[in-house]
Amino acid sequence: MSSVSTIIEQHTAKVGELTFAYLKAGSGDPLVLLHGFPQHS
Repeated sequence: MSSVSTIIEQHTAKVGELTFAYLKAGSGDPLVLLHGFPQHS
């Protein structure tokens, strides 16, 4: 059995007055997950 270890990097991005936190890990196409409130969509 092989062991695969993935490094997860924590980052922040400042956009205007907002600061976003995001994680980077692995390789391949980017995947963006956004949360929100269904009653506002």
